[in-house]
Amino acid sequence: MDLPATFVEGLYRHVLLGVKASNAIPSSEDEFHFHYKFNDEFRGQADALGGRVTALLHQIQSINNKLKGKEDDDVADFDPLEENGPLTDLVDSLLEDATKQIERFQKGEVQPAPAPAPVAAPVTTNAAISKPQDKFEDKIDNSDAPFVAKLKSKPHASTVATEHDNTGSDEPYHPYRSEITSLVYQPWQLAPSNEKREMIPLDAAAYTWVDTPEALEAMIASLSTADLLAIDLEHHSYRSYQGFLCLMQISTWDADWLVDTLALRSHLHTLNTIFCDPTKLKVLHGADMDVLWLQRDLGLYLVNMFDTGRAARCLQYPRFSLAYLLQTHCAVTADKQYQLADWRIRPLDDPLVKYAREDTRYLLYIYEVLKAELLKGKHGAQNLLLTTYAASATVALAVYEKPKVPTSDELLDLCIKLKNTVGLQTISASQHHLFEALYLWRDGLARRLDESPAYVCPNAVLMKLMTGAPATPAALFRLCNPVPPLVRKHAHELTVLIAREAAAEPAPAPVAAPKKAMAATALVHEENAQIYGFAGWSVPKRETTVATDATESPFATTFAAPLARDAEAALEQVRQALAQTAFVVVGFAPEPAPVTEVAVKVEQAPVEYVAPKALSENYPKLKKRKFESKTTKEAAAATAAINEATDGTEFKGFDYAAAAATVEASKMDVNAMLQKQEDDKRKKRRAGYNPFVGAAAGGGKDTVNQKRGYNAPRSSTFR
Repeated sequence: MDLPATFVEGLYRHVLLGVKASNAIPSSEDEFHFHYKFNDEFRGQADALGGRVTALLHQIQSINNKLKGKEDDDVADFDPLEENGPLTDLVDSLLEDATKQIERFQKGEVQPAPAPAPVAAPVTTNAAISKPQDKFEDKIDNSDAPFVAKLKSKPHASTVATEHDNTGSDEPYHPYRSEITSLVYQPWQLAPSNEKREMIPLDAAAYTWVDTPEALEAMIASLSTADLLAIDLEHHSYRSYQGFLCLMQISTWDADWLVDTLALRSHLHTLNTIFCDPTKLKVLHGADMDVLWLQRDLGLYLVNMFDTGRAARCLQYPRFSLAYLLQTHCAVTADKQYQLADWRIRPLDDPLVKYAREDTRYLLYIYEVLKAELLKGKHGAQNLLLTTYAASATVALAVYEKPKVPTSDELLDLCIKLKNTVGLQTISASQHHLFEALYLWRDGLARRLDESPAYVCPNAVLMKLMTGAPATPAALFRLCNPVPPLVRKHAHELTVLIAREAAAEPAPAPVAAPKKAMAATALVHEENAQIYGFAGWSVPKRETTVATDATESPFATTFAAPLARDAEAALEQVRQALAQTAFVVVGFAPEPAPVTEVAVKVEQAPVEYVAPKALSENYPKLKKRKFESKTTKEAAAATAAINEATDGTEFKGFDYAAAAATVEASKMDVNAMLQKQEDDKRKKRRAGYNPFVGAAAGGGKDTVNQKRGYNAPRSSTFR
């Protein structure tokens, strides 16, 4: 049945607030579990809020059962870890029904009279609106090819290239990089305003809807006389892979223009005469994405820009949103319920027109206020105004790049972030493999149909498919409720993909191919000037045996081709060839005998041998270092006397027998000494052996302490 118009009108606001509230729920990244465990007050409030939410969900379930005529009022317990909880599916279906009613209300189809029962099949957001990109003159390119700038002409181009020009560098190409980096600001941009301009309310300003080339030319003529203008954009990304611009808002002090970028997409490149004019200041708020969208869809660039969001950060405002600036400086409360509206709708309703005009109507007045604060609030020697201009120029230098296919590691990180949505603690290798296959399928289908990945298959549904792995379309429909339209349409393709990936085993280790019959070929490699052409690299010729295929050798094929001219490339080519060839060194070929000339013999005189001198003769000072004592002097004198006495006499040998007769020891009784040794041995045997008793060393009088001796028996040292 149809709902009353007043109810549907208020439903939009409540749905928007509900989405914002759900996005504000703290997650594990916000240290929720840490505070929940150690903060009793926080844990109590979280438990109370969780109980209230659970009670409300139970109430919704009960009301839904009564509306559907169910007799049983059994409400399933809410388990956040259940992958397909009934309450979660109920909320999803209710949100789809609310979206359907809002869409019918925007199209004016809501009637006070009762209508037929709604169709059971889920309705996707804005499914009834045709896709505007199908009518674009330029074809949408969602491939992996790099983005090509759509700049058709370059007005206000710099005549002389500066050092900031990145032509030929690895940086992304920006047509106006040199113009932005070498910009000289106007004097009125750096000085306080001479007169204070009053804020013009929305009702007092002129408003023009621009959707024809004639209206566009008239708007450009009016903008050419202004030195200050505000710009904002409205974008749509749900039914497009890259997204596209739907509306452009431009305001001066006393006039507003809403430009239909869908109807004038191929004509708006002429706005570069205004946007790239360095004498005109363009004011935007949070222009990080606006700069990229202008480049991607319209080929427009911004030279001389002021971002009020960057100014709020330089001034250290507590909040940086446009709604905060409107409330603080203009006393205007922005109605952000249309922030997520579908801007493809034509014609625009009055609330949407009012919301779009408010984004730029008061932006110039906010610029004047922020400029005055930046000039007054100098942080030391730093000029905050120039800092804001520099930050805004950095934003204007951004270059659009098309979305790329994520890598396997990036997909693993995404899967880990989403694991809590299906109650998983860890991700297995098989689940990661299946998630990667499903993600790539979704990305390929979205690129081909020019749909957003969220429209093709939301992340929540993707995780359900990964954990459930349905083998049939029926199982897929039971697992996902509601089922996205494209998932329902390609259900068979999805189940085949899931079954194939689930049946695929981990890739086995590569098995080496059977070796072919190899023939030994004897080669003699000549020295290569490119390798051995360095000083000291004298390598003889090598006689080697190369194990090659009977057909062709990769080494011979490599060297048959001419080497590259580049030395590094040639060395790399040789290295690869050597790595692919097996060498067995069997020996070195002998060097050829050197050719020698016949030398003429020359007779030389014999060399007389000269004995080397003593050390003391070469160094006379060493003689003085001898130690002279009284004994040595007497011995020297006695020796000299003997030499004098025996001078001239014959030499006689020494008589050892006569000398021995004069020695007292030669008269000892040997037999008596042997008898005494025998008596000592008998005494020791009668008394017993004691290692700790002092014994005579060598039979003498001196005793040796056996405790300190290292030659004693091992057993005696540990008794």
